Amino acid sequence: MRLVRYEDGQLEITLEPSARKTLIADLQRKLSEWTGKRWVVVVSREEGAPTVASQAQVKKSELEQGVRADPLVQAVLARFPGAEIVGVRRRDDMISEAPPADDVPLANPDDYGASDMDDEL
Repeated sequence: MRLVRYEDGQLEITLEPSARKTLIADLQRKLSEWTGKRWVVVVSREEGAPTVASQAQVKKSELEQGVRADPLVQAVLARFPGAEIVGVRRRDDMISEAPPADDVPLANPDDYGASDMDDEL
């Protein structure tokens, strides 16, 4: 759905073709439950704002274009023909995320006394 207008107690939207038939009723019910007041949801013929999904896609594309333009990334892609950028995440997003379950952290050589071995050589 696309937001056309918002006022306290009234939401005007444009539906996407893929929207569920129960979306309007479900939205009115949920908004009323969450806010404790009656809400009216009106379907408009106006285009409305881009969907949240399309806004996220634009941000993702901009981020990927920025990464692809980075000289270091270009050098890596040139050095490894056929390599592709398969995903880009912002560093801020990575800090708050837990690592994937299959992501095994690299061992720290100091944990195995590797720095002590340097003294012996």
